[in-house]
Amino acid sequence: MCVAALKSLWCDSLRRLPFYDDSFDVDVRSSGSVSSWYADLIYRHPLFIRSEHQDGTLVVATVAEGLGFIDSFQVKAGERRRGHGRLLYETVEQVMVAFGCQNIQLSASFHARPFWERMGFRYKNGNQLYEKVL
Repeated sequence: MCVAALKSLWCDSLRRLPFYDDSFDVDVRSSGSVSSWYADLIYRHPLFIRSEHQDGTLVVATVAEGLGFIDSFQVKAGERRRGHGRLLYETVEQVMVAFGCQNIQLSASFHARPFWERMGFRYKNGNQLYEKVL
């Protein structure tokens, strides 16, 4: 899937979220077109997804060779426990599956672990690494 098609899928998926509005900043790029301050984040990753809302909701993810990695994922404190995180995660997963991901990994803080376990992630090792096999 080309970057343009993936960006279209990502944007269309975000627009279906009930809390979506035009203040979401969306960035989907291939590694060759990313500015230098993103370069180390996406080293060797052909796809980079970043969406940020003015309220503090943020998703940063990379995809490479069948593996997706969620680098940052946060929902504004006042918006938690309303299903927004689940909907946003499901959107990220849908896009990663469309790009060919077979696994998704992330590093979860102690307080976020219950959320990620509800999303189907399992603890992988002692470095707070969680993984979901799709």
